[in-house]
Amino acid sequence: MIHVYSLLSTLQFLIVFAFQISTRLRPVHWQYDHALRLWPMPDMLVLADNTDQYSWRYEDCLVLNPGPFTADFSFVVYRPSSFETEFSRV
Repeated sequence: MIHVYSLLSTLQFLIVFAFQISTRLRPVHWQYDHALRLWPMPDMLVLADNTDQYSWRYEDCLVLNPGPFTADFSFVVYRPSSFETEFSRV
């Protein structure tokens, strides 16, 4: 089980590191940066990529990754009435 604090600190490091690299490789158009902001905070944010399944809460937002469906047929069942997530595989 990955601790949320270590996961968030790793994520913050990667964002800062990627930002430092990306600003050198391509310019940032600050007049359009508002297009990438999430305000107001959504109830749920799905980050679908090829990493393992995970789920955590950030403030009042549920952040989850359903995992790589094409690799191991994994998916997530979300029940909005009870705010429950269930990780599943076929």
